[in-house]
Amino acid sequence: GKPDEALAAYNRALAIFERLAEANPDVTEFQSRLAASHHNIGVLLSETGKPDEALAAYKQALAIFERLAREHPESPEFASNLGGTLNSIALIELVAKRYDRARDLLREAVTRQKKAMAANPSNPDYRRFLKYHLTSLNDVAQGLGDDALAAEAAHGLAELEASDPRLKALDERLAAVRRGEAPRDNLERLALAQRAYDTKQF
Repeated sequence: GKPDEALAAYNRALAIFERLAEANPDVTEFQSRLAASHHNIGVLLSETGKPDEALAAYKQALAIFERLAREHPESPEFASNLGGTLNSIALIELVAKRYDRARDLLREAVTRQKKAMAANPSNPDYRRFLKYHLTSLNDVAQGLGDDALAAEAAHGLAELEASDPRLKALDERLAAVRRGEAPRDNLERLALAQRAYDTKQF
């Protein structure tokens, strides 16, 4: 609840990482943290009603993440970070009703996040971010009135859910409980109840 103080702190962090990145250009951790600092400033500016300034901060983060992803194509982290920044820019474009631009950014974000997931399919953050990208893509489809794009987003979300190892394990437990096996505890009962509800096993 103190955005001015938060921005001052982010700017101090940014200055530190700028010095570290300049002095150590081959240390990708410093480059990545510098980009993340720009991104954090963009989030704060966006949340406090300054979309143009937020966009400028996001674009500085984007330039660094694009370079890192290009120079280190083997890194799922850099691919995921790039996807996240593309998503943040797309959300500003979406609010401004620049739907075509938002669509293109989100499609690229989806591609990057899928690459990250392919390299590390068990990472829950990559899966969660991909869901964000696809959900935002569906919002863009509604703005454009584009049924094909909405179907593309819906198909991506369905594929994502179907491949979720957590849900697969939950479905296996639900089937076992329905065969008569006792749930482990109330926490599992609640998780199974929600999954049964979601899959219309009323």
